[in-house]
Amino acid sequence: MHPGYKNAKAIRETGLEDPEIPVVSLQAIDGRQIAVMCAYSLHYVGAPNISADYFGIFEAILEAKLTSGDESKPAIAMLANGTSGDTYLRDYKRDSARKTDRQSVAEAVSSAALKAFETIEYQDWVPLAMEEKELEIAVRFPTDEEVAEATDYVKPWADRKPKTSEEVYALETIVLSKMSKTRNIQLQAIAIGTLGIVGIPNEVFAETGLNIKKYSPFKTTYSISLANGAFGYIPPPEQHVLGGYTTWRARSSCLEVYAEPKIKFEVLKMLERVKLQRPAITQ
Repeated sequence: MHPGYKNAKAIRETGLEDPEIPVVSLQAIDGRQIAVMCAYSLHYVGAPNISADYFGIFEAILEAKLTSGDESKPAIAMLANGTSGDTYLRDYKRDSARKTDRQSVAEAVSSAALKAFETIEYQDWVPLAMEEKELEIAVRFPTDEEVAEATDYVKPWADRKPKTSEEVYALETIVLSKMSKTRNIQLQAIAIGTLGIVGIPNEVFAETGLNIKKYSPFKTTYSISLANGAFGYIPPPEQHVLGGYTTWRARSSCLEVYAEPKIKFEVLKMLERVKLQRPAITQ
């Protein structure tokens, strides 16, 4: 990832992209906007300070456009982080970077979302179902040899903070060796009529999200990354062979090589189960 522009050593793209923007709109019977939820699979753009990034700007744009008609009860807009673990706004096939920022991204995404309102079909009732499950995943735990090597490497500068990537990851090896060898993560599957939503507490790759869509039993499906937690990247197993930085082991991103297929298959089974639930209509 991030080979830079005009890099002669760059061979090919290593991932896919998911350009879809799902839109879920909730209105009152009289047409007043109550809420809208969307998702987009692009990494945050970046800001100089603590910021909601393009997600926050997107929400402000939609809330201004989709008024509720009651200032005391404004419409609420939400933009979830989709499967953006390996998707950023830089296109390294170009000769140079295009001028983009969180404002321009928010405007483009909000424009597409608002366009979808032209074809939305509202229902006065839809079945709702949800399942939440805790899944235990192994950690890529360092070997005794790796810990010993990292300990020797750290000794000369143990009284200061790490300065390089090598020093950071050596220290992370030592820290990780003192932690649990498994992680318990929360997974969610939600059904809203013909829509399926998956919540995964990781930075999920676009390829994973596309596969979940492909094999989901629902007409429309999307995934929300970093839902209910932050357990690091879950690259598909073949990405570990390529060795990009999303595979580098640290306490914040250390799940086993086969975490991605395990999580993917589990949420697909959960989608199947919530699809089969038939809640009764209540008056």
